[in-house]
Amino acid sequence: MKKLYPLLSVLFLMTNCTVPKSESMLQYEQREKLRQQQSDRNKIVYLKKQSYIDSIRVSNSTPLILTKVTTIGPSSVGGHEPGIGYEIFSEKEIKYLKFNVEFYNRVMDRVYGTFRMLKEFNLSVTGPLKKGDKDTEQLWEPIYNSDIDCMLIKSVTIEYRDGSSEDYNNHIKAVNKYQK
Repeated sequence: MKKLYPLLSVLFLMTNCTVPKSESMLQYEQREKLRQQQSDRNKIVYLKKQSYIDSIRVSNSTPLILTKVTTIGPSSVGGHEPGIGYEIFSEKEIKYLKFNVEFYNRVMDRVYGTFRMLKEFNLSVTGPLKKGDKDTEQLWEPIYNSDIDCMLIKSVTIEYRDGSSEDYNNHIKAVNKYQK
């Protein structure tokens, strides 16, 4: 037993030794930690969005939810493609979705299309659209003005196949409200 004691103490000392981490290893670990934190935040945002969408599905309070509103551009000639993502929750079949939109520059002044000189644009989706139908990003023809920074949806009109319609002017809520 006396012979094993020095050997065990040497092994014990060896197991407590740590190699100092290099600067690059510390930076790598810090980046990985930040990536993990961002991933966790993204999961929380996703779960909140999903919870919100599920509450709409259950309550059947809204016929449509907008999941994405964006402009893609500018192109080489100054065109911006408006894009809108949506999911349908209505029990009734939809014939047309009509979006009335305006475009704004970086300081939130309304801008006009340079070809047609319009300040408002009507974008539409032709159905039939049924409950559960969705589009991650419906794109339309470009609006030309190199100053466009964002798009505002002023109203949404839903025309149903039974001839009825619903207008939403001040009831537009964005899912992105849950981001931070």
